[in-house]
Amino acid sequence: MRLRPWFLLLSLLALTGQAHALSVVDVHGRPFHVRVPTGWDGVTQLPLVIVLHGIQVTANYQKEYFQLGELADERNFFLAYPEGTRNPLGMQAWNGANCCELDLTLPVDDVGFIDDMISYLKGHFAIDKHRVFLIGHSNGAFLANRYACERSQVAAIVTVSGAQYLDPTVCGGLFPGWPTTPGIGSVSVLHVHGTLDEVVGYSYPMGPANYPSAQQTINSWRYRNGCFFPPTSTSTDLMIPSGNETDQLHFWGCTGAALEFWTINGADHVPNFYRRPDARAFTHQAYDWLYAHPSP
Repeated sequence: MRLRPWFLLLSLLALTGQAHALSVVDVHGRPFHVRVPTGWDGVTQLPLVIVLHGIQVTANYQKEYFQLGELADERNFFLAYPEGTRNPLGMQAWNGANCCELDLTLPVDDVGFIDDMISYLKGHFAIDKHRVFLIGHSNGAFLANRYACERSQVAAIVTVSGAQYLDPTVCGGLFPGWPTTPGIGSVSVLHVHGTLDEVVGYSYPMGPANYPSAQQTINSWRYRNGCFFPPTSTSTDLMIPSGNETDQLHFWGCTGAALEFWTINGADHVPNFYRRPDARAFTHQAYDWLYAHPSP
């Protein structure tokens, strides 16, 4: 019997007492970390979540900020967390949509890197191809937006304190006369943004590159996903102290994929989310949203 690569990997990690994690994988000379959930049987196809860190922080920091490690074991999904490249100032960054390409990021093909990561993981692990997701913060959210515009291997993304391209036509859309990228389908998007974000503005463009505001980003995705009806609204509690400070806009009747916009009233660029094991933790709610939005 020929054993599958992921079965061999799981067996090796179990023998070494590290069944929950594979430290580093290398794709085309660039490393990334993979966490294998403890309950995986080596055969069952599971979702994949890729975490994209913000500028100047590490992949491990971003994983801990979002508190995704333990959740991967609880909800049974593969977790990958790659590192950006270091710019001349020594900061790790991504070449994301409208963010940092000239001043803070080397002109590397990060979209291609994420695409190669996903292809590698699909080839070496039992990945549910309908549930491949990205979640990014700040500069990582810019890259998640860019990837969703240019590639087709993800079903949905969650972006926190980032933005889409300043020019909405770059990503394309279903609005009459606005072309979409050939072969690229719609991606479900949940965008999360604080009203007091001092780096990427909520209502108005900010930053050295005149980053689009959160409102502009949502309008771009409305065109892209064909969400022309007025949204409905609910609220939830994501932040310390308690209180339903987050307004959730649910866009419906989209001709493409789903779209939601969560506004955290009073939050800055790095929201103070509840920590685990609080069931109100942002990551619990974000992952539930991702899981509910697979690709066709």
